[in-house]
Amino acid sequence: MPRNRGPGINVATAAGPITVSLQNMRRLQEAVESNRCSLSDVEMILASLKWDFVPQVGDWPQASQLERNRAETATSSVMLLRNITRAIASDVDWSEAAVEKVIESVGGICRWVAFCLRLRFVGTTSPFAQLGCSTKKAWSVHTAVLENLLISDARIRSALLSTPELVDLVIDTWTMEERGVPIIELELDTCPGTVLLCRTVGPQESGLDLLVQRLTAGHGKRSMFRFLECTIRRVRQVCKAARMFEIGYKRLQDIFAILGALLGSSAGSWIWTLLRKLEFAREAMFGLIDLSGKADCSIHTLLEPISTLFRIVTVYSDRTVSTIGVLLANPTFRGLYLTAVTSIPPSDEEASQNAEETLSLIAFHAVYPSLLAHILNLREEGRRYICGDNPPLHWHTGNFKTTWDSFFLQVSRFSVPMQMVDSLTICDNPMCLRWQARAETSRQSASRQCSGCSSVVYCCEECQKEDWNGLHREECKSASIFHTRTKSVLLSYGHKTRQFHTNWAAWLYGMLEEKIDEARLKMHPGYTAQEAVPHFDEKQGLSRKNEMAFINPTVNALWVNVGNIKTPQVWLKPRVAKMVEDYREGRFASDVRLMQVMFAVGINYTAVLLVAVRKGEAGRWRGEYGVLRLMETPWTPQKQPW
Repeated sequence: MPRNRGPGINVATAAGPITVSLQNMRRLQEAVESNRCSLSDVEMILASLKWDFVPQVGDWPQASQLERNRAETATSSVMLLRNITRAIASDVDWSEAAVEKVIESVGGICRWVAFCLRLRFVGTTSPFAQLGCSTKKAWSVHTAVLENLLISDARIRSALLSTPELVDLVIDTWTMEERGVPIIELELDTCPGTVLLCRTVGPQESGLDLLVQRLTAGHGKRSMFRFLECTIRRVRQVCKAARMFEIGYKRLQDIFAILGALLGSSAGSWIWTLLRKLEFAREAMFGLIDLSGKADCSIHTLLEPISTLFRIVTVYSDRTVSTIGVLLANPTFRGLYLTAVTSIPPSDEEASQNAEETLSLIAFHAVYPSLLAHILNLREEGRRYICGDNPPLHWHTGNFKTTWDSFFLQVSRFSVPMQMVDSLTICDNPMCLRWQARAETSRQSASRQCSGCSSVVYCCEECQKEDWNGLHREECKSASIFHTRTKSVLLSYGHKTRQFHTNWAAWLYGMLEEKIDEARLKMHPGYTAQEAVPHFDEKQGLSRKNEMAFINPTVNALWVNVGNIKTPQVWLKPRVAKMVEDYREGRFASDVRLMQVMFAVGINYTAVLLVAVRKGEAGRWRGEYGVLRLMETPWTPQKQPW
């Protein structure tokens, strides 16, 4: 392509560094801003942004006069880059050659912008000072220049996003407040710093991996922590200090998108650990509460960031149920969600979908006793907010009522057996005298957990020894490896939660005893109670599509039914085999029944619990023994956090 240099301004290029006089720079500025920019003008501007020209001084007063002149010229050139990118985007005849020139100069451009921002180059001789511009304006202009470069041409964007200097600059810009600088964006109509970071890590960009690499390796061990610390501080500040609700709302969504992208990176698990230390959920929750106090707040629109917050937290809730607890335990936040639900206009389908999704994500966690109390509070408060004398406008037109009814039913089903969790310690010895048809003997009870694998617990020392000799000696090594790999999940689904579900299964059997017998006679005529094990799939959540099924009580049938492929836990087969054999051969008491229940553990795992229940005093069924298998069943949300 011919290079049309046009009537550009001539610049002397001696053997030494290229310099542009202030007078020539002003003439060049007029040419660029009046759309008379040519390729020679582009070359002239980029010539003053060479990598080697950046002054290597720690303090501006130490700079030589030559370095000051170069800095002044470079500052003016950076300002003119925005006009160049506009010219390139308008597809002038020399745009191809200009793109090549810009790509060659991306390293120098980034270093010059970083230099100007670091020293806040607004001295008495700078173009910014002559224009009467402040540090805020300088910061805005320099950041906007980089944003314009990213969107001007795909090749320039690709070159920038693969340049460490750009990523370092993005990190420095984002963490400016760490050095006591307030968030300048809140006082501007636009937020180029946030937009720049979003464009760097967004799903359509390629700078995420480089950003994570620089934060985890290139900048020291604490760089990621500082970066996230500034990010969380921004959450609170943009929600509290934004002049208008719209600005704070948009910035909050941008920050959530940035965090979502980081959590989706290769360092996602570590980043989530740091976010927990920084109390991300708590800070975001209070940020949303602050944002709801804005005079111009359209409160139903907050359902989207509320839903986004729950999605981000829920993706990693297997590692920490307590994070969900922070959100659900706050009555103000629960009230904010319910108030937003009641404020949805009938025509806003997206807000209604966000409300339903949030409720579904909360319902996933009703299986945890530690969260159930908070979820019960949400249910009771919702009865007043949603089912009172003035139900929301969308109540009879949308799907939220159906979702709420399902949520109400599911929580109610779990709330009743919650009262049944007593001090009785669950015991993993299948021959435990507490429930087996054997002679009762007095023994000292104390909760004991296997120190080798932490996977089993016993009610007393005798049971621990008996199970070790009978089964656990062969299990312990494999169970220890599995426990290490799934430790983060098992921390939330501990032995007390398993005890709760064992009792819940007994309660469910007692509630449906007659229906179970009727269904067995209808579906499997001629089969006895010991020849058909009822199976309930409770992992469906609010869909309520689960129906009662029956499994032939053989090891293979029980194993195949649950599709236990990703996490086979084959060492448990002898334990299940003994349980099934004892049941079929009548070695259990006559009032013992087996049943199987599947629970969603967070959104990424399913707990498969084979339970032995026994009818005790006053006809009350009680969960005595259960074998737990954990299946990995990743859940893909319809809408990603980012």
